[in-house]
Amino acid sequence: MVDSVLVAPTELVVDESVPAGEIDGVVVDAYSGKPVYGASLVPRYAASAHPVYTLADADGHFHLVGLHLGRTIVRVSRVGYGTDSVVVSGDSGYVARIGLRAHRMFIPCDLVITSEPAPAVTVFVHDVRTGNAPTVRVTLKLTDGHFADSASASENISLPLELGAARGRDGRYDVVVSARGYRRWHVRNVRTKQDGECHPFQGRALQVWLVPEAEAAQPGTRN
Repeated sequence: MVDSVLVAPTELVVDESVPAGEIDGVVVDAYSGKPVYGASLVPRYAASAHPVYTLADADGHFHLVGLHLGRTIVRVSRVGYGTDSVVVSGDSGYVARIGLRAHRMFIPCDLVITSEPAPAVTVFVHDVRTGNAPTVRVTLKLTDGHFADSASASENISLPLELGAARGRDGRYDVVVSARGYRRWHVRNVRTKQDGECHPFQGRALQVWLVPEAEAAQPGTRN
């Protein structure tokens, strides 16, 4: 059994490339980072003849349009997950990564052990707007006390970019993923030492959704 690690918290930024009154983004599992299909996004308005809402597709992507002017709260929910919410204004356009917390207590083993030691942490990096790999150089950095290791790559491909570091080493890592033009992605205390039904050493796999660097918006609030 592994301690629960929140790897994909909600992040919301104003983006001038998105028209005012719209949100473009992805809904993911806050523990695994995997897309959450069918998540609903509903602004909390009074009854209206033209309700505004949308659902996340099979890749977790959504595009919510028609937000009213002024401040409002958009509720995000899915059966089997807790409800999250973000505070937005219809006067702006946003890009968002929304992490829903599943109703569970731990994360199962992520990677299958092979004859060659697995990286302690492997990240699969997506652009939150497209779901594809970023088209700039991406760097992964792992630290555990005085130990540090890193990996980087730059590929223009249609799949997530895969990076791994600290091969075959147990530890409790701070994980940082950075790329030019994106906000830094950071999670602390990722454990790689497994027990119970897992192999003696089992790396961790994290899905990373990078949000473009832009003017910070009001942070999302959780219920």
